[in-house]
Amino acid sequence: MSYITDHGRITSDTIELLGEGQYSAYMHVIPSYYKGATSGMRLPVQNMINALFNKYPHLSEVGEGKPTGLFIGSGASEWAGTSRSMTESTPDFPTKIGFLGLINISGGSVAHRMKIQKYLSTDATACVSSLKCIQDAELLIASGIIEKAVILGWDYQVSSCTREVFGKLGASITKEEYENGRVPSAFRKGNGGFLIGAGIGYIVLEKECENPIAKVASISTQFFSDGNPLSVDSEGYINVMETAYNESGYSEINVLKSHGTGTCANNEAEGNAIEKVLGDRCIVTSYKPIIGHTMGASGAIELSMILDDYKRGNITGILNKEDHPQYINKDTPPSGNIFMCNAAGMGGVYTSMVGEYYER
Repeated sequence: MSYITDHGRITSDTIELLGEGQYSAYMHVIPSYYKGATSGMRLPVQNMINALFNKYPHLSEVGEGKPTGLFIGSGASEWAGTSRSMTESTPDFPTKIGFLGLINISGGSVAHRMKIQKYLSTDATACVSSLKCIQDAELLIASGIIEKAVILGWDYQVSSCTREVFGKLGASITKEEYENGRVPSAFRKGNGGFLIGAGIGYIVLEKECENPIAKVASISTQFFSDGNPLSVDSEGYINVMETAYNESGYSEINVLKSHGTGTCANNEAEGNAIEKVLGDRCIVTSYKPIIGHTMGASGAIELSMILDDYKRGNITGILNKEDHPQYINKDTPPSGNIFMCNAAGMGGVYTSMVGEYYER
């Protein structure tokens, strides 16, 4: 068990598409209290970290004082490959760029800027990675190797490979579909898609501290796959949600920050798991209709968002969702301080975390 002592994030209205300039994510509906960057700000690899340090200059000293580890999680955009096929061109994506682990390359320099010397790891476990990094950090904190951890969720680019894969799956909403009235939401019949987003977020964990923001009570990561690397399954969600819930020691969950991509498969799989594990006893939200799906960065970014929601006293509703008493579509005060965060990723990997927010 560790405590959250600091957090923050930057999201952007637009995202960088390799070789094709700006690809609009149509994020004009982001509430002002979530806009960490000005409208239209580009966040590719060469300036995203600079933007983070400019907004949170104290991060340049975060590694001082205690043995600290840096855990960097990213998703599909870690790889600079513009297509699944590296030997053939396609009409939409004629340029081929070799696979480069850009997060891995940048990790050492980021740790240096944060004065972190004890431990560094990078993780690209699809869309769960930055939330899963919390579990990795918990293990090292519990073992005494480190006393403090910085979890960095970092997805700065959407490659043509990402668009190609998600587009063919019908998961991502295209510009044309958006302009014709298809809007992103979650747990909404007839929606079936998300907008891809870009952003960076950080969470600081400490073994012992004064005046913490929240406690990480429990976290579970498990693999459950039916053999299809792109599928999502209720059993995967159920396994991690039940494990995290049971190990947390709490008798109830007040707020669920769902993975909530809005895809038909996730709506059904995660919705069924919520009904089985939590019933209708908590309110459910999803931030992806507001900021887009930031892939592996979403765990850290969205955890930061729910902590700020607690601070202001209202949980943000699911954008474009019809009225529903549990899946909220407007600002709703939480009934208590116990929350759960879900994530799911391609390959059949699932993570669920239970935490407790502390009034400050």
